[in-house]
Amino acid sequence: MRRASLAKVSDSPPSRFRRNALAASTGVLLGLGFPPFPFPVLAWGALVPLLILWAEQPSARKMYTDACIAFLVTFLVAFQWPLFHQNLNTALLSLPALVAIPLWMAVPFGISSACRKRLGNHAALALLAALFILMEWSLRRGPLALPWALLGHSQAEFFPLNRLARLGGVPLLTAFVLAANVLGATILLSIKRSIRKNHEGSNPGLRFLRSKIPVLVPGVVVCAGLIAAFLPPDVPRETGPPLTIALIQPGISAETWADFDDPQAVRTLLAMYDTLDPTAIDLAIWPETALPPGNEPLRRLVLRHVETHGIPLLTGAIDEAPDGNRDHAARPWFNAARYVRPGQPDAVYRKRRLVPFAEGVPFENRWPLMRRLAIPAGGVAGYVPGTSPARMDLDEIPFGVMICFETLFDDTAREYARGGAQFLIAITQDGWWKNSFGYRQHLAFNRLRAIETGRPFVQTSVSGSTASIRPDGAIETHIGWMERRVAIVRIAPVTSPTPYMRWGDIVSPGAGVIALILSFMAFVRPRR
Repeated sequence: MRRASLAKVSDSPPSRFRRNALAASTGVLLGLGFPPFPFPVLAWGALVPLLILWAEQPSARKMYTDACIAFLVTFLVAFQWPLFHQNLNTALLSLPALVAIPLWMAVPFGISSACRKRLGNHAALALLAALFILMEWSLRRGPLALPWALLGHSQAEFFPLNRLARLGGVPLLTAFVLAANVLGATILLSIKRSIRKNHEGSNPGLRFLRSKIPVLVPGVVVCAGLIAAFLPPDVPRETGPPLTIALIQPGISAETWADFDDPQAVRTLLAMYDTLDPTAIDLAIWPETALPPGNEPLRRLVLRHVETHGIPLLTGAIDEAPDGNRDHAARPWFNAARYVRPGQPDAVYRKRRLVPFAEGVPFENRWPLMRRLAIPAGGVAGYVPGTSPARMDLDEIPFGVMICFETLFDDTAREYARGGAQFLIAITQDGWWKNSFGYRQHLAFNRLRAIETGRPFVQTSVSGSTASIRPDGAIETHIGWMERRVAIVRIAPVTSPTPYMRWGDIVSPGAGVIALILSFMAFVRPRR
């Protein structure tokens, strides 16, 4: 008697209508599982229709096509917001990425389907999960990295499950969601086989348990994840009294913010800064690219205000790069964060992770002609990446600074925390995409950076969202879309490490080992 598993449950391939319906179902359910939709639990079963199709579909090519449809629909539901960029060229430039990433996400389904006849269903399913985790690892690496639509990000706002990030980061959340989907698909297919064989008098659950491998492995992962999520949280080891920080959101449109010849944005920020009480505020924070390039009188004005009021200021700035071209739109610049303190030289951090093509063109150092592909974003046509983190201290308490897109990379926040940072700061400008999903997802994913490192996390934006996040990922203070407001927050610096801080991403290397072993087996085994 054949064991119930993710095996074919019909003698003929699925019809085109069934294929499209199952693929689209996965796409819609998975899209609704991501922020800002309040349905993260949908991601636990969103892949079930696609996995059922994987079990029924004998053609690897058609399986890849079906998976492409599923993930394209996911992007249409949850990640279409880059098309709302106010610069039409930049919006159009995002379209290839919005297509390419779903096509890349579908590759594990195609490869594992091709290997199924050699490996068998159970091993091929394990290969699918391992390859999917490796696919997400690739989205976080290299000059073309765009780690936005990671499966684990769907759980960013789902407390307490998002606490798994403190153990293994986003890859562990992805592994949990994959396991939940595999478990659900296996159960459904088992019940379906029992019904088809007319065993109404028997217990489908008992028949299903005869196939232990496909249920025990994902079942153990899901149960272990739930147990770990509901365990009592670690108590952060706080150091000294809380710090009082002023998060200043000017609520200015993206077009006005990018007008380098108009000093109104900086004057608005200075007016908000001047309202602060120097005896009560330890640090003030302005958003990304607050100081325009080439306007030294304006920068000296900011320094005079800091000297007069005595409140240290962390501000975004566009700094000159070593290039002789004086044209703002054509020459390269640094997207920087400047730490301005009374009586001390500025400490400067330069953004290392640039948005591909919108902020910097990949491989332009090797092939200079590629610089022509740069699209002006935020008033400039390209940035030069920084090379190293910058150590900054507030009253001898070190902190880490990230700029906008960089917060999507978990290893950046972890690097700061392992280097001694006791709280984390992000400055951002998400207003280019209007009141879309983009800035809401950005804040949601930043909650995972706080959980992974166990550090307080504050974010200051031009137009929204500005927020203070506790080490457990809970949002304490929030300034909404286009509000002009100063939020005074108190954070307690933390020194205690999380397991993820100590070990980093151990899920992806483990998936790599599994994928390597199974790929070798598929290569040497004859077809079944």
